[in-house]
Amino acid sequence: MAEFVPALAMNRAWRATNSKQAPSQGPVSRVYSVDMTTLDLPYERGSGSPGTASQGAVARWRTIAILTAVVWGAMVALSVLGSLHAIQAQDLAVGLIWRPITADVFGAVLSATTAFGLARLRRYSILARAVTAVAASLAASVIFSFVSIGLIEPLAGPSFLQAGFEARLIRMASLHVWVFAAYAGFFLLLDQEEPRNMGGASAAAAETLRLGSQEGYPGLDARWFWTFQAAFWSALALFSIANSINLGDSPTQAWRILLAEAGGFAVTGLAHYTLLRPSRLWSLGRRAALALTVSVATTAAYVLGIFVSYFIIAPVEGPPSLATGEITRLEFLLMSAPRWMFLNFPVFVGWSGFYLALDSARRLRAQEKRLYESMMLAKDAQVKMLRFQLNPHFLFNTLNAVSSLLLDKRTEDADAMLGRLARFLRFALEVLPDDETTLEDEIAAQRLYLEIEQIRFEERLQIAFDVEAGCLPALVPTLILQPLLENAVKYGVSRSTRPVHVRVCARRIDANRLELCVTDDGGGIAHPVSSGGGVGLANVAARLRTIYGAEGMLDSGPMEGGGFIARIVLPFVTVSEAAES
Repeated sequence: MAEFVPALAMNRAWRATNSKQAPSQGPVSRVYSVDMTTLDLPYERGSGSPGTASQGAVARWRTIAILTAVVWGAMVALSVLGSLHAIQAQDLAVGLIWRPITADVFGAVLSATTAFGLARLRRYSILARAVTAVAASLAASVIFSFVSIGLIEPLAGPSFLQAGFEARLIRMASLHVWVFAAYAGFFLLLDQEEPRNMGGASAAAAETLRLGSQEGYPGLDARWFWTFQAAFWSALALFSIANSINLGDSPTQAWRILLAEAGGFAVTGLAHYTLLRPSRLWSLGRRAALALTVSVATTAAYVLGIFVSYFIIAPVEGPPSLATGEITRLEFLLMSAPRWMFLNFPVFVGWSGFYLALDSARRLRAQEKRLYESMMLAKDAQVKMLRFQLNPHFLFNTLNAVSSLLLDKRTEDADAMLGRLARFLRFALEVLPDDETTLEDEIAAQRLYLEIEQIRFEERLQIAFDVEAGCLPALVPTLILQPLLENAVKYGVSRSTRPVHVRVCARRIDANRLELCVTDDGGGIAHPVSSGGGVGLANVAARLRTIYGAEGMLDSGPMEGGGFIARIVLPFVTVSEAAES
């Protein structure tokens, strides 16, 4: 039993600390409760104080502004370069350049609107926000494409204009959904780790936790990374081949696409090992900026791979100017690169977003595991501390009573008291401080304690146990009744000249709760905090709160007509149920 019960108790504490506290019940005049100090999460999960909320809003504005400027600034630059090529090829007016710029500005507004919408969903899980981001990106890409078709139509080539509106809308949306998805993904990554306004030791502890979990985490490991690489580039290759065949190309030319995608596979793998993986200890903002830079570099390398595959290794029919020698291959590459960059940059931005999403998710899991372990260790330490705070006056009183019995020549009574003391201490020392034991064993231990005290007080201490048979297999914290019985003896028996009845009761309140009561009729004398009585009761309350959270409670107070009652309520769990859980 000792092998699994501590873990069970700590798991109950973890669940219970987030549950709603049950209202107190029974004839009580005071309820002991202990506010557990929990480890503050290092990153903001929701709204806090007005000052924190205001600073969080400013930080989100800044994040959205910077991300929009970087992503859509790059798109504007690529659009301008691609449009200049179209203007030159079709001998159009340079003044038409405002059209693609206006389209991209509209796209930036859509992305920023999506980000503000996602920011309002911060109370939801990251999975729910991610699904919402994907849906919003699809909707934004369709809206963007609908508006952009009319704006860029004068710059479009013959093949684009010959297609129907639906075909143009699908083609435009399929190209730009990557941009919106990557933007939303980067925003979620940056927004979910927005630091709280913590200062002093709290901020230092959070930073230590963050760096500690990262130092023990080597980044996206090989299995995860190569699985992601294979899935991403295989899907892209299949899509490109299907699109090529749909446009009329021969399936025998699919090897060129495979060669180009293999180039993308290679350059992103190189970026992972040379740039992204070594930067795993950077802040997420710096990593996002690095990932965007890597996207530009890998897109350029991919474009070069396309050129080599299509025009050097096995040349296809190129433009007439290239065939007649009017321009060189290098000039053709420089002329075509802006358009190819524009078409392929969203793919690599999407790759970077997915990469950081996976990497950040694994790093956050490592932090959550470290945080969970820290909280469990803290609770374990607190349970041990509270368990070892049992009032030792009983031991001193017992030894003094043994000494008195020996002086009075009552050796048999002294020997009996020492024997019971030895058995009681053996039980107390054999169990771990955070263990649970059966109520049957707990009652047996407390019988030993009360029999020791009965030798001291003789007829003044009358003992009774009223325990339902079905409650005996229930698990309770070890020696949880000890402080309650000590208080009953100290304040009810020792201060009375007449016999005092101490009663221990145990019953099931319902299918899921167990009630333990210790009562005495010692004249209604309260257990004053100034004399130490409150310490023992508060200790019990703290242990119950630490182990069971809101499911464990202690009520105590004078009874009508005299006497005192201490009542414990805790979950009813048997050894077999604990083993199954």
